[in-house]
Amino acid sequence: MTNLLIHGTNVWTVHRIVHYGFGVITLIIEKTKWFIFHCGINTIAHTMRNTNIVLTHAALQQLPGEKGGRILRGALLPEVLSLLKIDDYQREILPGARAASLKEAFIIGDSVPDIVLGLRGHKYNQRDGRFSITGNVYTIDGWQRVNAALAAIADPDGRKDVSLGASLYFDTTVEWERALFYRLNAERTRLSASILVRNMRHENQAIALIHQMATNTNGNQDFAMHNRICWEQRMKSKEMMTAATLVKVITRLHAHIVPGIATKINIIAQSLSKLADEIGDDKFVKNITTFFDIIDGAWGIKRLSLAPGSASWMKAGFVMTLARLFSTHTDFWNGRELVVKVKARRKLGMFSVADPRIEQLAGASGSALDMLYALMRDDMNKGLQKKNWLKVNPKYINQNTEPDPIADVLELEADPETNGQGPDLTDE
Repeated sequence: MTNLLIHGTNVWTVHRIVHYGFGVITLIIEKTKWFIFHCGINTIAHTMRNTNIVLTHAALQQLPGEKGGRILRGALLPEVLSLLKIDDYQREILPGARAASLKEAFIIGDSVPDIVLGLRGHKYNQRDGRFSITGNVYTIDGWQRVNAALAAIADPDGRKDVSLGASLYFDTTVEWERALFYRLNAERTRLSASILVRNMRHENQAIALIHQMATNTNGNQDFAMHNRICWEQRMKSKEMMTAATLVKVITRLHAHIVPGIATKINIIAQSLSKLADEIGDDKFVKNITTFFDIIDGAWGIKRLSLAPGSASWMKAGFVMTLARLFSTHTDFWNGRELVVKVKARRKLGMFSVADPRIEQLAGASGSALDMLYALMRDDMNKGLQKKNWLKVNPKYINQNTEPDPIADVLELEADPETNGQGPDLTDE
């Protein structure tokens, strides 16, 4: 009897435990299903939100004119950049130095110009300056900036909080976007590299010295290029050379002291700063003065009244080649000081700059400047015994070629990427 009671009690207890256990399991299953369902809904909703282009700190502006319309200006969330679309009027992603410069600008937090977007529709939701745009949004201007920002985000050493502003037009069509793309790009005036050089004088002592000796501001009135350098967007009547060309010429003249011939303005500025530190400010200024005094004495600068570019000896290719001639040969240097003797100056002055062939080479680039260099060198050696020929600087001996010519010198005021500017933060 006792055993039966105990056995019955055990059966009842087991029954209750099993029943309770199934209840708990059922409750867990139901709760799990509820959790999964609601998480799924939230995930879907979150995904749907992320398919919209979102601009923060944004505001609408009414456009003037008969057609009116509105434009939205704000900052794009980094996570929506990959959702921006392009149409066939847009150009491909450009590799190279410009792309790298744009990416670097995002990584270090530099200010980058806003991009221009087109919404082929007009739907949006707005709350406290945050606009969620519904519909297809196309990149009209700034596709290179978008991809540079994405590259900065993807870079392990980059940043995820890139900031890119945008102006968004509503109810656009592909025809309207294509027309705006043309206006923004085909008719855009690129910023002159000479302006960038001028603005560097506040941080770069070497460029400050060059600017000072070439301008009215405490300038050296005896300097042959005084008031002859263009520091603006366009050259004026009496200006003979751009500031961008000038700094490249100075770098080329001293290439045997500070090696490396660059086309990027920011790199050239660094080289000039290093050069001035190595040879001293006084010698730096004196070498520049001497170089242009030689040109003035041989063919004329101060009294020159020709239109910019008319004098073959003041064309960028010619001046760069003359700087190359001096840098390559020790005959023109006393240590680190440019010293060209009277006899050599007279002989240089006999070089026929009026020869049509010389004029043509002076206005060319690439291998043509090699030919011009060879003509200059041979003319200086003419009538001399071989032992008295110009002596090549030991730094250039045993090299396959002499110092690299500047092939892109005639593109100094063209596109910023070939122009040697710092990052061109507008891209199309």
